Amino acid sequence: MKVRQTRYLGVHTRMYEYFMRMKNSCFMSSAPKTAFLLFMSLFMVSCLEDLGNLDKIGKITLEPDVAFPLIGSDFTFEEFLKTGQTQGYVTNVNGLVVLTYKDTIVSPTAEAFFSVPDQQSPKMSIAGSSVIFPAPGSSVTVNQSSTFVITPSQSEQLDSIVLKAGQLLVNIQSSLSASVSLTFTVPSLKKGSASFQQTFTFSGNTSLHPAFDISGYHVDLTESGTTTNTISFSMKAVITDTGQPIGNTSSLDVDFQLSGLKFSALFGQLGTTVFQTASKSMTTNIFDNVKSGTFSLQSPSVVIRVDNSFGLPVSLDIQQMTAVKSDGSTIALSGAAVSPPSNPYLIAAPATPGGNANTTFSLTSANSNIAQIASSLPRDLAYQYSGQLNPGSVPKNFVLDSSRLMIGVDFQLPLYGQLSGLAISKTYDFNGIGIDNVEKSVITVKTINEFPLDAYLQVYFVNSAGATVDSLFADNKVLIKAAPVDGNGISTSPSEVLKLVTLDKTRIDKINTASFLVVGASINTTNSGTVPVKITFDTKLKVNVGVNTHVQYSLH
Repeated sequence: MKVRQTRYLGVHTRMYEYFMRMKNSCFMSSAPKTAFLLFMSLFMVSCLEDLGNLDKIGKITLEPDVAFPLIGSDFTFEEFLKTGQTQGYVTNVNGLVVLTYKDTIVSPTAEAFFSVPDQQSPKMSIAGSSVIFPAPGSSVTVNQSSTFVITPSQSEQLDSIVLKAGQLLVNIQSSLSASVSLTFTVPSLKKGSASFQQTFTFSGNTSLHPAFDISGYHVDLTESGTTTNTISFSMKAVITDTGQPIGNTSSLDVDFQLSGLKFSALFGQLGTTVFQTASKSMTTNIFDNVKSGTFSLQSPSVVIRVDNSFGLPVSLDIQQMTAVKSDGSTIALSGAAVSPPSNPYLIAAPATPGGNANTTFSLTSANSNIAQIASSLPRDLAYQYSGQLNPGSVPKNFVLDSSRLMIGVDFQLPLYGQLSGLAISKTYDFNGIGIDNVEKSVITVKTINEFPLDAYLQVYFVNSAGATVDSLFADNKVLIKAAPVDGNGISTSPSEVLKLVTLDKTRIDKINTASFLVVGASINTTNSGTVPVKITFDTKLKVNVGVNTHVQYSLH
């Protein structure tokens, strides 16, 4: 019996040793409990083949080592930025990670700068003494026309107006003792190709005040290209004798008002108008993740993109651009970019109504102190603009009611420079080691770092209440070495670090109470932030955490 038991143990000990050799070659790919139970099931089935030949079998104690992975994960710098909930946009520019904060200031529309006041025409009159009938019951026709100069709101020299709202009120006052057919025409006021025209009939003492909607009408103020700000109008009165004498003091009077005028387009010499935008700021919250040390970028910039739909040039003055730090202190933008002759900037105008003209200029390290601003870890970037519409009084302009300036502010941070103290973390669900009767475990942490960044890594075990029950590394950090860089600051090959940590049963029991596993890192550029490096879009930090666990099982 002793011989058979020895044979039993010999055969299956070799099976176990073979299994363990396979285990030691790599982490097991399946779940640890499943792999272990499968092994133990095969082991037990094999043993049962010999049980029928044993009169008695003694207690057998097995102490295998079981290896399985806990974490296999990649960190990207883009992920760090998004995990930090930055309001910026992460883009790939020629392989380099560029973080851009965007904001847009929209000026008031043209309606805030231009208006068309109500207008009053002069009076046209037909005196009773001038009406002489050639025969009883006959008619006479009287034609009159007139022009008048409108009063613009800001001394503009207007060629034409397209109205989106307005009212024309005709005033007719007659004391002629006759029958009248009056045709009233405003040749300057057209809808399509037809001039505004209305005919009224009346007799005797009459007072009429009809009103007409002139929305959609075009007002030609040039008198066929000869002048500006001028409206023409006329009347044709067919007066018929009714047998009543017309007194010498009687008359027929006509005038009109234009009121409630709203333009959809203005054309002409629109003068010069001063404006100022409201003060705005953008939150540059990437810097919230910088806990300590220095931060320096080699090529930050502010790109200002102006979209102009005013049909006139614009002078745009960067009145203010200020970095606001977390302690409330400020750094103002300075340099040639915000001083004459560069500032104010001349913004181009579109050639046709409904079009847009785009002008772009940049604030860089070459023309401003933007590098100082970016490196000061600002919490906000505040800015305000002022300027003039049509600063050179260009003679031919136009605006639509919707014309405006859209001033885009892009604070661009190519990740090329030096930094320290950037915090990054990832959280994973964790249900303990997953095997009972654990005697000890060895945690293996392997990092493959493609970033030109040194990092200090820690793994935390966190319970469901959010409290940290243990951390993996007793010295509170494992150094992840930066990848080496070439002369351009771009990493050339990954750097690998392997760290083993032995856990006894007491620490394992504590860790098994955790619900989450958090991997955190503090990042610096090469040589403690002294070497400028470039963060390329496809580089990663790969972290693999595995466990090799020693367990004890007894077979009876």
